[in-house]
Amino acid sequence: MAVVSHLTDVDYHLNELLRARAQNVSSLPAATPANSGWLLYNTSDGQLYCSNGSTWTTPGPAGHAFEHVQATPQAVVTVSHNLGYRPSVTAFALDYATQFVGFTTQHLDANTLRVSMDNPQACVLVMS
Repeated sequence: MAVVSHLTDVDYHLNELLRARAQNVSSLPAATPANSGWLLYNTSDGQLYCSNGSTWTTPGPAGHAFEHVQATPQAVVTVSHNLGYRPSVTAFALDYATQFVGFTTQHLDANTLRVSMDNPQACVLVMS
């Protein structure tokens, strides 16, 4: 099949995008304003990610304002969420099957928080 390049946005006029595929990567690049809005599929952990220009987030439970995916277990994680308020934080396993309770949250300011894990886990921090 020939590749069709579009130099402008494509308007599907309320039609469905069928059999679409996100770009596959084995590791995520740094999130920067230049890749804000990119969708990538990380083949290493089997997760779909979207860049917001400062971090990579992954789809999760509805009703949240921001997610931070911490794929590498760390005892302390600092997150810049840029929400402008001090959100509540819930920690889940990467597959959302388990909710973690052994952590504390310290709000550094209205846009940044620090999470300290009692038992470091790879996790998704959901802020609302």
